Amino acid sequence: MSKGHPRPRWWVLYLGCGVILGLFWREITIPLTQTEHTLVEIGLVLLLYGWTAVWLNANAGALLLEEEERRRHIPDSSHFPPSTVDHANEQVVGGNGHSR
Repeated sequence: MSKGHPRPRWWVLYLGCGVILGLFWREITIPLTQTEHTLVEIGLVLLLYGWTAVWLNANAGALLLEEEERRRHIPDSSHFPPSTVDHANEQVVGGNGHSR
């Protein structure tokens, strides 16, 4: 990527997801009723989705620039001539040169 363009801050996403996964582990060890465990787990899942949505919103421009940069380096398939092989009339030739 060129200098001066913002880059997605992946470490922020990974750190946040790691913290939330750590909270899941901690939730398992806390003595709660089944209903309380379920409510805490639902809250953590919503927190994970919210964290990801906030990160995507904050890094949307950088992600778009990164994708645009990546597409510039991939050749467009329309620049290649179409195949001239007629696969419908193609014959399979055996090892001895005879058609099967």
